[in-house]
Amino acid sequence: MVGRARPQLTPELVVKAMGRATLTASGLLADAELLFEHGRWARATAVATLAIEEIGKSVLLKLIMLAANDKQRRALWNSYYQHSPKTLALCFPAITFMRGLEGKHLTFDEHLADARDFCEWLDEFKQDCFYSNCLGEHEWPIPSEICTPEDCLKIMNFARIVVNSQLPLSSEGELTLLLKHFHGAISSPRPAWGALWRAFSAEMQMSGYLHPQADPLALKMYWTLLAMTLAVGKEIVS
Repeated sequence: MVGRARPQLTPELVVKAMGRATLTASGLLADAELLFEHGRWARATAVATLAIEEIGKSVLLKLIMLAANDKQRRALWNSYYQHSPKTLALCFPAITFMRGLEGKHLTFDEHLADARDFCEWLDEFKQDCFYSNCLGEHEWPIPSEICTPEDCLKIMNFARIVVNSQLPLSSEGELTLLLKHFHGAISSPRPAWGALWRAFSAEMQMSGYLHPQADPLALKMYWTLLAMTLAVGKEIVS
C-alpha cells in the first residue's frame, strides 16, 4: 500500500489533483442522490457531506501550492487529510452571505469563527448520520432518528451547488499567476493582501483571465473569495 504523500505542488499538479477531486465528489453526490430518492435521508446527508469535503480539497490544494515553507506545507497537508478544514473555505463565503441575509453584521474574524463552528457541527452531524452515538446521558439514537428530510435537503442542495459549480482559479495559467503574486502571502498580515490583489488582478486582465471592463462588484466578490481562502490558510498555519 502506498502511503499518503505531502509533496510540493506546482500549478500543473494542482490542476490534475483538482480534476480527480471533482470526479470523486461528483460520484459521491450521485450516490447521495440515489439514497435521497429512496428516502434514506441520513445516509444521503452523510454521503453528500463527503462530497462537500472532497470538493473542498481543491481549495486546500491551492493553499498548499502557496505555502512559504515546509512547515506551512506540512500543516496544510495535515488539514487536507482532515474533515472540517476542507469544508471551511467552501462554507466561509456561504455562511457569511447567509448571515448578511439574516441582518447580522459581523467582523471578518467573527464570520470566520462562525463558519468554523458550522463546519465542526457539520462534521459531527455527518458522523451521527452514519453511526449510532451516545447523545445526552443515556441516549443512543440511530441515524434515521437524527436526520430529518428537511436537514437532508439543505445539505444536499449545498452539495449540488459546490460540486456542480466551476470554482475560480481552476486553470494552470490562472494558478501560475496566483503563485507568482501570492506565494507565501498567508504569512503576511491581511492588510498587505490588497496590494498583491491589485497587481494580480491587473495581470489577470492583461492575460485575458479577467475581462478588462469587469464589473467592479464582480471584482470585489472575486477578491473577497480569494481573501477568505487566504484567511483559512493563515488560520491553519498559525
